[in-house]
Amino acid sequence: MRRDKTNVEKAVNQMSNIVIIMLTALSSVLIIYFQNIAIFFAIMYLWAIMIKENKHYRIRKRAYDVIQKETNMVAVKNEDYLKVK
Repeated sequence: MRRDKTNVEKAVNQMSNIVIIMLTALSSVLIIYFQNIAIFFAIMYLWAIMIKENKHYRIRKRAYDVIQKETNMVAVKNEDYLKVK
């Protein structure tokens, strides 16, 4: 079940990155057309949010990988212990 959540988090992260890139491309055209710097600031704010969320995603992923590794190590040790008896 946890693997499914990890895959969903990865997909959501990738989709948000794609959407931000598309919004940036669209906003560059809108900045030229409307000659409005506010659009630039809004996109910069969205990029800051995306960078922060990507960092959180990487930290969560790393923590999950460590927990998964430790869980697997404990399971292997328990199996070896049961075989010895």
